[in-house]
Amino acid sequence: MSLTWFYIIITVAVVGLIVMVFSEYPMLRRAKAGKADKYVFGHTFARRLSQISVGESCVALADYEQMVAAGDSMKDYNIHNGDIILVSRYDETARKNIDHYPVIAIKLHGVHLPFDSDLKLRKFVGYVGNDDWNAAYDTYQSRVKKSVGRDAFIASCAKSYGKNRFPLTSPKVAIISETYDVDSQCYHYSVHATDCVYGKVVFASGKE
Repeated sequence: MSLTWFYIIITVAVVGLIVMVFSEYPMLRRAKAGKADKYVFGHTFARRLSQISVGESCVALADYEQMVAAGDSMKDYNIHNGDIILVSRYDETARKNIDHYPVIAIKLHGVHLPFDSDLKLRKFVGYVGNDDWNAAYDTYQSRVKKSVGRDAFIASCAKSYGKNRFPLTSPKVAIISETYDVDSQCYHYSVHATDCVYGKVVFASGKE
């Protein structure tokens, strides 16, 4: 065997190995579940799920987008740092008819750092159409953590809306969502335009 053929065979073998590795461990999109400055990389290499079962039924993974959770702000809902999650995309109609209070992915707009993820995970609480946060607390009190009182909830929503100000003109124009700050060990509530909702998490690393 000539040296040229030897190099060709080695090159083909190496390329084949790389293709196999990237097929098994592709670069998956990341969804932040924590402070943005702690989880800056938008993608990560992780083993792609091949199949999962929900009860006695198999889930068609082609119907979902596979991502990796970056952070532990959703640990109350069995989503932990490094978990592979399946996200079901919402269309315009689905965004305005969210039920069962899922963990959702919210699309972040504006300028991002290089390689920063443009999605974050939040727990859906409910819809709002005005900035009466006191009334919102009355409506969703059963969904608010017991450690968060009325005043803290109102202050958290008002602060968030002050940063993401947009017209509140109809009952479902905005959502309130929950996150857990691991560093301060506190729950926070945010207000986002309904149009920013990307989809819902339907599965996390084999846990229903």
